[in-house]
Amino acid sequence: MSFTVEKLTKEKHKEWDNFCLLSDEAWFWHTSGWLTYTVNYRPSLNTKDFSFFVLKEGKIKAVVPLMLESHKSESGEDFLEFSFYH
Repeated sequence: MSFTVEKLTKEKHKEWDNFCLLSDEAWFWHTSGWLTYTVNYRPSLNTKDFSFFVLKEGKIKAVVPLMLESHKSESGEDFLEFSFYH
């Protein structure tokens, strides 16, 4: 009974969203629609979606929304930040 980790893909959006809808801990901001919006909201941030979910015996047990954005500091240095809509 080990856990497995799987990257969120478009093909898995329905399963992801169903889990979110049935979970007392998930909100709208966890759904695939919001994740897609976040990726496209500010193209200048070059947002990448690294969201994944955890399965046990083939059933989703947890979803992890995870976005990586590119930013510039006030001094002009580039840096990356894990974010959830900035």
